[in-house]
Amino acid sequence: VRGFDELPYGFIAVGLDLKISYASRGAHDLLGYEQDDIVGRSAVDRLHPDDFARIIALFEQMTADADRRCANPSAARHVEMSLRVLDGRNRWISVGATGRLLGQHGPFFLALRPNQVNRAMDDLVRGLALGDPTEELLNTVTGLASAQFPGEQAWVVNRFGNDPPLARGPEPLLSSVARASAAATELVQAIGGESPDHRGYWAAKIHDARGRPVGSLVVSNPDRRADPTPFDVDILTQTAQVASLVLQRETDSQALEVALATDQLTGANNRATFEAQVEVLNSADLPVAVLYVDLDRFKAINDGHGHAFGDRVLCDTVDRIRGSIRTDDTLARLGGDEFGVLCRRIATGAAHDLLDRVRCSLNDASGS
Repeated sequence: VRGFDELPYGFIAVGLDLKISYASRGAHDLLGYEQDDIVGRSAVDRLHPDDFARIIALFEQMTADADRRCANPSAARHVEMSLRVLDGRNRWISVGATGRLLGQHGPFFLALRPNQVNRAMDDLVRGLALGDPTEELLNTVTGLASAQFPGEQAWVVNRFGNDPPLARGPEPLLSSVARASAAATELVQAIGGESPDHRGYWAAKIHDARGRPVGSLVVSNPDRRADPTPFDVDILTQTAQVASLVLQRETDSQALEVALATDQLTGANNRATFEAQVEVLNSADLPVAVLYVDLDRFKAINDGHGHAFGDRVLCDTVDRIRGSIRTDDTLARLGGDEFGVLCRRIATGAAHDLLDRVRCSLNDASGS
């Protein structure tokens, strides 16, 4: 039974008299009791009155058919329930319990897990499916982390530094999600020290799709000042992987938006993006100029030198046009060898100067 103290969730043994004969360290953390406060006491005293009748009926059903159930291991583990328990702070907390009858005369061995974990996972699945904002999803990840550790505090920090894969550190002065690089750097420098109240803080890296660290998941753990157990490491690492999934979804979404708006060969905007930008022009954009560029005899280039050479000509054309226009002008490839530039808030003289720069740059290319 002692080995259960190293497992991440709570475990209790309840006799047929409904007295608690064993409670693991995880149970103490979850319920907020010291061992002397719970072992030897009646489990009934901790159950919510509205759950009492249902739980008692379930236990009676198990003991009435104990011989058959214990002869079949899969049948012996049939208790799965949600119940409300009075914790050490006199609060009703909701936990999920999975139980097994050990032997014909008991006891019941129950594994306890906070229901916040299940709710957080449900929220994550729903949020990912519905495309909720990344900030909201990361807040759900921190809720998932804090529900699995007794500290009840967790942070996701972007652009984290070169901290070890798992580390402890002092109190981070951050709320839920911190994106500021300065705050992240401050927390990185603090990792590895001790806070004034000697709390423990652990961190697991968040990686992108290429395995590069892009952030960290940090949890406070005031009741466990020692190094994390392998099970703690596993839980924190898996939760950080969920955060990685959330951030990767944002990266994929941004990449998709860019891909849909961009000509894949030249990197310029595509025709649809150009037309959309024209449609949303308003009085604040006036005066407006549109430049149209059409390469002469481009088909002859493809026929005489091959399409690979023609592709390089198109890419070089985009580079030369981009180097001649303003940074906020919109450059797009409108067709095979046709290009357009949308210039907002540009005077007539400035538009002519811009056109001359583009023409000179392209003439230099044709001359070379």
